[in-house]
Amino acid sequence: MNQKSVASSVKTVPLLACLALAGCTSADSSSLQDGFKKYVAQQPVESEAIADRYLAANPSAPDIDQAYYLRGISRMTRGNRTAAAADLHTAITKTTRADLRSKAYRALGDMAYDQQQWPDAIKNYQAALDNLTLDAASVTYLNYRMGETLQCQGEWTRSEPWFARVVAARNDPTLTDPALRRMHATGFAIQFGAFQEVAGAQALAAQLRAAGIVPIITNETRTDARNEARIWFLVQSGSYPNWAEALIGRDRARAKFPAAMIVP
Repeated sequence: MNQKSVASSVKTVPLLACLALAGCTSADSSSLQDGFKKYVAQQPVESEAIADRYLAANPSAPDIDQAYYLRGISRMTRGNRTAAAADLHTAITKTTRADLRSKAYRALGDMAYDQQQWPDAIKNYQAALDNLTLDAASVTYLNYRMGETLQCQGEWTRSEPWFARVVAARNDPTLTDPALRRMHATGFAIQFGAFQEVAGAQALAAQLRAAGIVPIITNETRTDARNEARIWFLVQSGSYPNWAEALIGRDRARAKFPAAMIVP
C-alpha cells in the first residue's frame, strides 16, 4: 500500500476472509471453507480457483453469495480490481446476509481508497457501516478509514468525529494513537525523517535548508512494541490542504530526498 495509507496498519486481507469463513454454514460448502482458508493463508490464486470451480458447479447454491465474495476479495488481492468489483457487487445483490453485504462494501471501499477515488471510498465505507452487523474491530477500522478519506479530500473538520470514535473505542492499539494524532490535524506535511535523537533531526534540517527547503522539527511520543513511550523528533516541511496537493509536494521533494513521505 502506498504513502496515503502510512497511518493505517490494519491487516485488511485476513480480516475480511476470516469473517466470511465464520458464516460458511451450508452442508455442501466445505470447498468454499477451504477457499477461505487458502485466502487467509495468503494464497489468493488458489482461493480464486476454488471460487471459480464452485461457481461453475453450483450456480444455484444457497451460498453462492459467499463464492462471489471469495472470488472478489481474491481478485482484489491479486490486483484485478475491475473483476473484483463485479464479483463484490454480485455478492451484494445475491446475499440476504447483512454481514456479508457489509464486508463486500468494505472491500469496495478499500479498492476505491487505494485508487484515490475518495467519494467512492466514502460511499462504500458508509454503506458497510449502515448495515450495523460488523464486529467492534471492523467498525473501528471503518471509522478510521472514513476519517482518513475525508482528510484526503481536504475535509479536516468533518474527519474529527470519525477519529474521535476510534479513540473512544480503544480496541485497536494500531489505530488509537494515529487517530489521536490525526484528530485535530488541519493539513498534510512532507516528512523527511524521524529520529530518536534530536541531533539527527538537526543535521537533516540543515541539509534541507541548504537545498532551499524550510524545515520544522516537531516531536511526537510513540508507544513501542514493549508498550514503552518514546519521543521521536520529526523533520517536516510544508502544509497542504488535501492529498492531491501534498502528492505534488512529495514528488517534488523526492527529487533530492527520496525518503520524503506525506503525513497529516
